[in-house]
Amino acid sequence: MLGQQESYYSLYFENMQVINPAFAGSESKNEFTLLNRNQWTGLSDSPKIMTLSYSYKAKKNIGIGFSVVSDKVFIENQTFAYVDVSYSCLLYTSPSPRDATLSRMPSSA
Repeated sequence: MLGQQESYYSLYFENMQVINPAFAGSESKNEFTLLNRNQWTGLSDSPKIMTLSYSYKAKKNIGIGFSVVSDKVFIENQTFAYVDVSYSCLLYTSPSPRDATLSRMPSSA
């Protein structure tokens, strides 16, 4: 029987790009993250995960990111490398308080 296990993260807000690739380049600054997590410290063969990620905004709507994840659980060692590209676009906005009488929805909606 074969199976697989997803990497376990406890600090989701610090590791957004690895969890959701669309987060790459969403910040207006370059972002570099290094995380190391050792679960059950002191026990041999305890789960360990290390994540290294970098993302930046390449153009106005395009973000690019790179990630490397090393995951060790008991006898299983896995290392993954990812390249993420994100594109942001405006799908819908509600009317602004400045133009309360105008709707930004298409007239056919």
